[in-house]
Amino acid sequence: MVEQDFEDHVLLSTGKILNVSNKLQQTDSTMNDSDQVVVERVRNVWGSSSGAGSDFLDNYRKQRAVEMLRLEEMDKKWREDMENKLFHSQRIHRIKKESEKALKRKIKRDRKKKKASFSKKCNTPEDAYTINSDQLDAVDEDSTIANVEKVKSDNDNQDLSASFSHFPDDYSNIDGTVKPPNKASSFIILDHSLNDI
Repeated sequence: MVEQDFEDHVLLSTGKILNVSNKLQQTDSTMNDSDQVVVERVRNVWGSSSGAGSDFLDNYRKQRAVEMLRLEEMDKKWREDMENKLFHSQRIHRIKKESEKALKRKIKRDRKKKKASFSKKCNTPEDAYTINSDQLDAVDEDSTIANVEKVKSDNDNQDLSASFSHFPDDYSNIDGTVKPPNKASSFIILDHSLNDI
């Protein structure tokens, strides 16, 4: 008997022997890796590829519902956060605006007080609103309490009828003016239209 190379032959169950050459196997192994096609199967049982009839459909639906709730909560929290930020920024803007207005009103009140105190010190018949800013600077801001009390006591001792000395004695009824009373009143109204007469 001749020895046969069993690597090149395959014995079938029927008893037949088939010749198989190693040349094909060698050519397959000599192929470059870049020429080979690699099929990589990705199993996504939790994603949209889990369709009807799949064993994982119930798990997929539950997992998706949990994820959608989480995303809705994130969106809701983000909306609330943005609304809070917007509200606080508007609130701070309103507070700043109101504080600026209050500061302007305070400065205006202080200016009026200074003008009024300056006109009392000068004892002039001018209206307090006609004082120039140069005259206002001349007012001593750091007046002591004693000086203020002295001015108040001097004003209390004065005759109030003397403050009408700048008005003319006779008024014509044609222009509709009224002669001020000679007795002192609780308030004095200065009318600039009478200064021109």
